[in-house]
Amino acid sequence: MGWLERLGRVVRTQIDSLVKEAEDPEKILEQAVMGMEQELIEMRRALAEAIATQKSTERQTANYQMAAQKWYDRAQFLSKKKTKL
Repeated sequence: MGWLERLGRVVRTQIDSLVKEAEDPEKILEQAVMGMEQELIEMRRALAEAIATQKSTERQTANYQMAAQKWYDRAQFLSKKKTKL
């Protein structure tokens, strides 16, 4: 009967060990920090992408404004030229 008690203690010890390991605050914090670090990396990547998109959009806007101004100036020139005729 002693070996049954010993087996019971071993099983209980293993179960307690698993429970403590699962509830280890240090491990939980480490996992949380690792998760936050991964999120930070992803956020930085997303921010860099957003900044690049913004700069590209600003360049396109400037190009479109210059083209619009060019066509406006041409239209004004032709309008004045037609009026003089």
